[in-house]
Amino acid sequence: MRVAGLGRRAAGFTLIEMLAAVAVGSLLVYLLSQTLTLTQQGLSRATRLGDQRMQEETADRVLRGLLGQLLPASPGRATTALHGSASFVEFSTLPPQSRWSDGVLQARLAVEPDGPSRHALVLTLTSPAAAPMPPARVERRVLLSGLATARLTYYYTDSGRDRLAATPIDPHRLPELVVADWTYSDGGARQGGEIAVRPRVQAPGDCDLDMTTATCRPS
Repeated sequence: MRVAGLGRRAAGFTLIEMLAAVAVGSLLVYLLSQTLTLTQQGLSRATRLGDQRMQEETADRVLRGLLGQLLPASPGRATTALHGSASFVEFSTLPPQSRWSDGVLQARLAVEPDGPSRHALVLTLTSPAAAPMPPARVERRVLLSGLATARLTYYYTDSGRDRLAATPIDPHRLPELVVADWTYSDGGARQGGEIAVRPRVQAPGDCDLDMTTATCRPS
C-alpha cells in the first residue's frame, strides 16, 4: 500500500506546492514588470534629455545669429540698439537674406508662462511693413519650454577693473554679454542651462542705416 500511495503522490502536486509555484511565478512577473517599467522610464528620460538638448542647441544658434547681426540705434529710436530687463530683451537685427527675405526685423526674446509654475523662452520676430502694404509679418517661436525659472542678465565692463559685472541694462551702451539661463521643472538629470552671446553691431560701412528699408544713407 505504501508503494501505491507514493505513486499517487508522484503523479500530482500538493496544494502547498501549487501555492509556492504561483508565488514564484507572481514574483517573476513582478520583477519582469519592474524591469520593463525602469527600462521605459530610462528611455523616456533619455528622449526628454535629447529633446532638451536639441532645443538648447537651436536656441543657441538662433540667438547667436540674431544678436550677431544687431543693428545700431538710429534717430527717433532708443539711444541704444538693445534694451530689456530680466524677463525680456528687444533689439533690431538684419539676418542674412538667405534666412529671411523681409529685411530688418524687430526681435523680442521674452520669458512667458508655459502652464502652472512653468515658463518658456519665446522669440517673436516682427518685420515692419511700409504703407500701404499689408500689416507687419510676425513670427512667434518657442525656443525653450517646460522651465522652472528663466532670466536674462546683462554684463558690462566694470569701470576701473578688468572684469565683467552683471548690472541692469544700461540705456547708453551695449552690454558685453547677454546671458539667458534657466532651470527645468521636471527635476531630471539635466537641471538647467545657459546661453551667453556677445552682441555685435553690424552696419554696412560708414553710413547711416535706414531702419525701414535696410539701406545705407550717406553720412
